Amino acid sequence: MPIRVLWLIKGLGPGGAERLLVSLAASLPADIRPAVAYVVAAKDQLVPELEDLGVDVRLLGAGRPWLLDLRRAVVGGGFDVVHAHSPLLAAAARVVVRTIRPRRRPAMVTTEHNAWPTFAWPTRLVNGITAPLDDLTLAVSSEARDSMSPRARDRCEVLLHGVDIERIRAAAPERGRVRTELGIGDDDVLVVTVANYRAQKAYPNLLA
Repeated sequence: MPIRVLWLIKGLGPGGAERLLVSLAASLPADIRPAVAYVVAAKDQLVPELEDLGVDVRLLGAGRPWLLDLRRAVVGGGFDVVHAHSPLLAAAARVVVRTIRPRRRPAMVTTEHNAWPTFAWPTRLVNGITAPLDDLTLAVSSEARDSMSPRARDRCEVLLHGVDIERIRAAAPERGRVRTELGIGDDDVLVVTVANYRAQKAYPNLLA
């Protein structure tokens, strides 16, 4: 029997955490079957890519409170693991999972993608209060882990995600065409970064 995992995320726009789910879906072994649930309808740019990979994608809260949809999805989906990738959804999912009878209760996993001070204070509060309900808490970097409350930090493991080298190599033939379009010569050094325009992205360090 495959292991059924429900990934919870705020939206499926072209962000780092969202793109990570696409990469994971493309590389998971056959005995792990993921599904994705999200709550922001406008952020759906990555839905087609996930569906092309055979992932069941569902929007929570279409016409009704998303918390009710979340419980219905968790209870009715027969999931073995609920894995949250957004702090507010993680807080809600932890409580929902605890309302399920132990024999049917899935494991609760959370990945922290950002430093806690970047969250709005209500999100930081409910995330911190409910964090001990995780069966496993992961952080994408030491910085994210170190920003957590002491109690949550002591129970958290850092999991560094790699880069899909083969996908980058497959795009190599496009390099010359793009440089020509941009008017950049073969001997010119071109540096590109794709990220939010925020202080923690450390653009001065990149420029230096």
